Amino acid sequence: MNIKILDNSIFMLRAYQALRNDKKLLISRCFALIMIAGSFVINFYAGTYADKSESNSVTDIILSNIPVYQVDDLFTYGIRAFALFMIMWSIRYPRQMPYIIKSIALFIIIRALFVSLTHIGPFPIRSSIEDTDFISKMNF
Repeated sequence: MNIKILDNSIFMLRAYQALRNDKKLLISRCFALIMIAGSFVINFYAGTYADKSESNSVTDIILSNIPVYQVDDLFTYGIRAFALFMIMWSIRYPRQMPYIIKSIALFIIIRALFVSLTHIGPFPIRSSIEDTDFISKMNF
């Protein structure tokens, strides 16, 4: 058991030492950080635009005819578990960190695009979503 932990520690130490001298990876990491920061700005302005230009509600034939399920815990703790998994993966395989950050940034940008295109108002006879701390930070 101790030998396996030592081998993993040596593997990670060598990986981080090799990354320190890699100029392409440094440029990629800087671009990934710029991209993630830009995606947060784009997401903020897309949410602000969607709030300003909210239209009427629209019915949905499928969603209007299925029962409502409580998925708040799955939504909240699922994204936290996924984020923890991605952080641990990035620590274990540091060469993949720029790719992971760029993928998350691209996801946020695409989400912001669809938020700005589908600014539909809430359904009038349904209960509103509680403004919890986590939801209020992710949605505008």
